[in-house]
Amino acid sequence: MRVTPDQDIAIAARAYQERRLQDAESAAAEVLAAHPGHAQAAELMGHICLDQGRFREAVDYFKSALEAEPESAALMSLIGTAYANDKNLKAAIIYFQQAVQAAPEDAMAWENLGKVAYQLRRWSHARAAFDHCLMLDAKNDEAASGLARLDFREGNYNSAMALASDVIERNPNHLMSRQVMADANLRLGHFEQALAGARAIAEDPRATAKTKVLAYGMAGEAAQGLGRFDDAFGYFTLMNRSVAQAYKRGYERAQKRGGYKRLQELIDLTPRLPEKTKDWPTHSGVPPTIYYIGFMSSGMSTFTKIINRHPLVVSGAKREDVAYWQEIAWDENAPARIAALTFEDVERLRRDFRTNCEAAGIDLRDGQVVFDSRPFYTRHVATLAMVLPNARYLLAHRDPRDVVLTCFLRRSSPNVSMYEFLDLETAANYYDVSMGAAIAARDAFGVDMPELGYDQFWADPEGETRRVLKHFGLPWTKALLGEDGTLLGGETKPPSIWRNYEAQLAPVMPLLDKWVKRFGYD
Repeated sequence: MRVTPDQDIAIAARAYQERRLQDAESAAAEVLAAHPGHAQAAELMGHICLDQGRFREAVDYFKSALEAEPESAALMSLIGTAYANDKNLKAAIIYFQQAVQAAPEDAMAWENLGKVAYQLRRWSHARAAFDHCLMLDAKNDEAASGLARLDFREGNYNSAMALASDVIERNPNHLMSRQVMADANLRLGHFEQALAGARAIAEDPRATAKTKVLAYGMAGEAAQGLGRFDDAFGYFTLMNRSVAQAYKRGYERAQKRGGYKRLQELIDLTPRLPEKTKDWPTHSGVPPTIYYIGFMSSGMSTFTKIINRHPLVVSGAKREDVAYWQEIAWDENAPARIAALTFEDVERLRRDFRTNCEAAGIDLRDGQVVFDSRPFYTRHVATLAMVLPNARYLLAHRDPRDVVLTCFLRRSSPNVSMYEFLDLETAANYYDVSMGAAIAARDAFGVDMPELGYDQFWADPEGETRRVLKHFGLPWTKALLGEDGTLLGGETKPPSIWRNYEAQLAPVMPLLDKWVKRFGYD
């Protein structure tokens, strides 16, 4: 007696329920071989692939099943889930939107839609989806936690805590809600509660390395708020170790690139570069630009906001970095590649700079200049001087002890530079060679590079702003004043913190001390 497809699917489904995935896949595959497009077999294969992390295959199988059942909201949600797991959030949200349209009473579909909208930073869409989910299921913890996160990012900390508290009352082990609660306590100055909550999250056996990054970062900030600086340093150290674990691939790539060691090679070759370029045509066709450079956490954002109000200044923020430039700068053999640049290479870079300026809508009128605030260029002024010899610079500096310490203690998103800050000694070395590269290029090429000191600026904002404007031939204008009639618009100088961590800074002070003296900090 011949077994029917339905009987085969029943066998496959039973194997799947018993977690005998290989048997289930073999049985379902046999059905599909004999009956291509069989909806139940395709759906089962999709579930198997989803469970095994074969997300793209799962998408294909679920789509095949959807062709046979085009109104199935469940299949639409499954496709969205597979796409979301494959990090294709834009495709995922399309299917979750279709799912809620097909089954508007399905709370889970609204929950999924809210989660993906949140990840895509579509905040209003996420809020609407979570609100609708709670209308259908008032005790949906994921939707309530999602709303708590949205309230938190909007600064509504008390509301965020209330929503998170409701979830925790129902589900004491809900990690995301506990995280919102700890972070809201931190922002409200409830440091003891924030520290206790953050420590509990970090010690939870279910906490991933990424969760521990956030938890230890909150614990460090809370301990700092309590004046327990030794504890704070310990928590931030654990945070950075968790970053290296959570983002292992990026961390290992950064280690391989050599970071500050490669920049030292660039410093060493910089004095030889002007001889190479002395006969190259200097006209680049790139709009006149002032590059505002300096190390991360040097307090550059405040002055950037001020000068960008000037009617003769056009912000370069929308201009994207040149891809070829990035390729050269981040190559593992960057110093050698920079030393080998030909004028043909430089022409290509100039052309790309012009193209990117045009794409950003930079079209200067008489007397206007571009103000481009890019810390990345601090360590690549020599290359920039070869490509754009008429560019001008403004070098920001702040007490090196505060700068390096802030970089080490900061909670931030992973990027290439951040990996240099996971260790205090590496961070200090990176600071040393980054600033050293800028100074070496200034001396070798004789580029225009006045300095703007952090303490000097905060001591006399208007006087320092006038000095910088005069240097670059820009007139003083009341347009620089904010809505309250001042330059700073209510901003206050962030405090110096390095004296709280003198003992921890001691090992790197011999390296930083030359910059402390060079920039006049005591």
